[in-house]
Amino acid sequence: MLKSRLAHHLKLKYPIIQAPCAPYSLEPLVAAVSNAGGLGSLSAALQSPDKIRNSIREIKRLTDKPFAVNLFAPQFPQPTPDDFTNKQRYPSDDILDNFRKELGAPCPERYTPRSFPFEDQLNVVLEERCPVLSFTFGQLPDGAIAKLKQAGIYVIGTATTVHEAKILVYTQNDQDAVDAIIAQGSEIINCLQAGGHRGKLRDTKIESQLGTMSLLPQVVDAVGAKVPVLAAGGISDARSLYASFILGADAACLGTLFMLTKETTLPDYHRNALLSASPDATQLTRAFTGRYARGITNRFMDTMHNSCLKEEDIPEYDIYSARTMDILAKAKADGKADEYCNMWAGQSFGVGREFTNNGTLSAAETIQKLVAGVENLSKQSFTQQ
Repeated sequence: MLKSRLAHHLKLKYPIIQAPCAPYSLEPLVAAVSNAGGLGSLSAALQSPDKIRNSIREIKRLTDKPFAVNLFAPQFPQPTPDDFTNKQRYPSDDILDNFRKELGAPCPERYTPRSFPFEDQLNVVLEERCPVLSFTFGQLPDGAIAKLKQAGIYVIGTATTVHEAKILVYTQNDQDAVDAIIAQGSEIINCLQAGGHRGKLRDTKIESQLGTMSLLPQVVDAVGAKVPVLAAGGISDARSLYASFILGADAACLGTLFMLTKETTLPDYHRNALLSASPDATQLTRAFTGRYARGITNRFMDTMHNSCLKEEDIPEYDIYSARTMDILAKAKADGKADEYCNMWAGQSFGVGREFTNNGTLSAAETIQKLVAGVENLSKQSFTQQ
């Protein structure tokens, strides 16, 4: 395939990254992608430190190739203990209580945070000497990137605008700068780069964000001379992969496409939606976690959209995601997940569905099909010239 600084540095056969989609890109998929020549990525953001350690060691057992671990940058300011009680009520709380009544679930007096302490998660990555650490949702705490670099860990950050890319790349001290930047387009809005959560910084407005094919060349122009720029968003077949390379991407991140492969732990209700829903069935929503994400529409999403019309009706991620966890768990237990649970998907999931032969390809077969398709498109372009 095309020359790639990232692939050369990490000794990858192909500049193809499996984007981490929490919580479904786990050890078998990560190892399969890395063994096939790409960069597998563990979605560790929602895992406890002990689970992260066990997952890393299992991946190392399954492959001797490089892989990445993905974490969420911590939220600032940090929530207080009172934020996980009903001392402050939001308009969304009444709607969530109605869902609990529908499901026959009690209304909690205290909520369990979804996130684990970031420092504890980061320490595991450092102790286990992971080859690559990727992160999203902002900036890491002061000194974190320098610690990672000192441990020989390659650091990849995520930007949804040119401004964000510059913040992460052009730092006062090079030890605090990322080694590569993901240009994440608005087609994806879990994850690091697939359908799911947008990786934007806190002060970036969702309406100001661009699609991948517009954002990518601008980020390449702004920071590409210093670090590799990786494309993410709407890349679901060989054509879109090749287009990202033409626009200056050093590598590309594909999430939804790999969620359709055999090795994912995607639950049946989510897989069935990806394989059967209309290609235009996705929406941007804060309904499930409080962060903007792109997913397949269902009743829970529609109800929250119709009931919570103002941005402040739903609180920040850590506070709100803790409030929805019991509802999603009860819906799954009752076999009603398709009505109540998030089903993240990128805008091009229909293209990915066709490319993976309706989800029947393995990760390795998917990579080989991507590589063959890009090489064929490259030859056609050269012939036409």
